[in-house]
Amino acid sequence: MNKSLVFRNKFYKFIFLFLSFFTFIYLINVLISGEKGLFSYYSNLSVNYQLISELNNKIDKNRSIEDKIKRLSPNTLDLDFLDEKLRHITGRSLENELVVIIKK
Repeated sequence: MNKSLVFRNKFYKFIFLFLSFFTFIYLINVLISGEKGLFSYYSNLSVNYQLISELNNKIDKNRSIEDKIKRLSPNTLDLDFLDEKLRHITGRSLENELVVIIKK
């Protein structure tokens, strides 16, 4: 065989291996720290858990408000709840009641 042909084949093989190696390194880098890589996935996962927790808190608060609205609606008026709200807003009590204030 011709020496230049052998050299050319080795050179092409070297270039192929060189480009393959850096392509592999690039793909590993993208897989780990890319926009949709592992680090991004786990950071988004923790943010997702925080948002789910916040959503559940807001759902509970919404249910509480809906319950209060339902209790004060004219069709299903809860007189005990209405009396409790009136006393809380006005700060009054009956003459024969003892008021105990608990500070948190």
